[in-house]
Amino acid sequence: MARSSDGPRKRPEIDKDISERREKIRKKNEEGQQVVEDKKTAEAAADRMNVEGTTEGVKEAKEHVEKSGDAADREFEKKESEAKGFYDEAKENEGDLDRRENAAKQDEQTAKDAAGRVKTEGVKRGLDSSARASRDDAGHLGKEEGRQKSDREAGEKKTNDQKREIGKTKIKFRSH
Repeated sequence: MARSSDGPRKRPEIDKDISERREKIRKKNEEGQQVVEDKKTAEAAADRMNVEGTTEGVKEAKEHVEKSGDAADREFEKKESEAKGFYDEAKENEGDLDRRENAAKQDEQTAKDAAGRVKTEGVKRGLDSSARASRDDAGHLGKEEGRQKSDREAGEKKTNDQKREIGKTKIKFRSH
């Protein structure tokens, strides 16, 4: 989970958080897709069933297949909720990275402004170096924010596509 506490964070820590969240999102999307595929399998089974046995046997068989579709819907809702939790974390982290990027940009400007006012060459070099370091840091943070946003948006799209797909998958039996 993103830390929103003040103070600097290490780049490897930020990178690790984003990579771990990307993996969680990928895994949750895979799990959601598996549930969609399983419901489609139950739908296809219902469509292929002859349902010509005894009234009691057919009724019971149909009920169980229909329950499997309901179970798939419930499981997908659970996976969707878990995925949304990861998307919320990602969005929060994006905000934290944006705040840090803006702070680094302000630090760059502060160092540049100070460098423009000093006369001592060594002090000017130090402030110029500070401005470059802050600019590089802002660039890194912006790149990581973009990576996080891209991962989140791709995951959200997959989840939404899966939700539409599972919603249109219906358990229906042939009529005789």
